[in-house]
Amino acid sequence: MYNKLFDQALERKIPMICTNPDQVVVRQTGERLLCAGALADHYKTLGGEVIYFGKPHQAIIQTFSNN
Repeated sequence: MYNKLFDQALERKIPMICTNPDQVVVRQTGERLLCAGALADHYKTLGGEVIYFGKPHQAIIQTFSNN
């Protein structure tokens, strides 16, 4: 589904910014859906750079700790 987009981003060496490392989200119905973390992991396995920003990653914790 995202392969064409990922291929284009890889060609241009565009990093992916992942703001939610969760792999799966579970809806109230019990339906499980892939979440941003799963897409980021896939992009990384293809050779792409992934920048994680958001909890629980250190960069966001440091940002709020310094203020």
